[in-house]
Amino acid sequence: MRYEDKTKEQLLSELKKLRQRITALKISEKKRTHTEEALKESEEKALTLINATIDFVTLIDKEGTILEVNNEVCKSINKPRDERIGICIYEFDDLVTPELIRYRKSRINEVVCQKYS
Repeated sequence: MRYEDKTKEQLLSELKKLRQRITALKISEKKRTHTEEALKESEEKALTLINATIDFVTLIDKEGTILEVNNEVCKSINKPRDERIGICIYEFDDLVTPELIRYRKSRINEVVCQKYS
């Protein structure tokens, strides 16, 4: 239906629906912003926690991609954190042998299998 053909009531009804949709979108945006802020805070706490230990900590996903490393790991390999994030744990350093890759994969599979079984 063309704009000119709509009655005043139809236009007011559409306007009301649009306002309701805008309100819903604003609420959704506030929730999203709050969730993002909570996630950021949680990530900062996790990073603070893993950096509080003198042990080596490397967080990886199921495929072995490095998600996070702590300061102790960075110091030991003398490389900045951002050079480690996103690379595969199986190729973490230049001296990785096929035996070490197999060992790392088996250990990671053990941990993943325990978590998801």
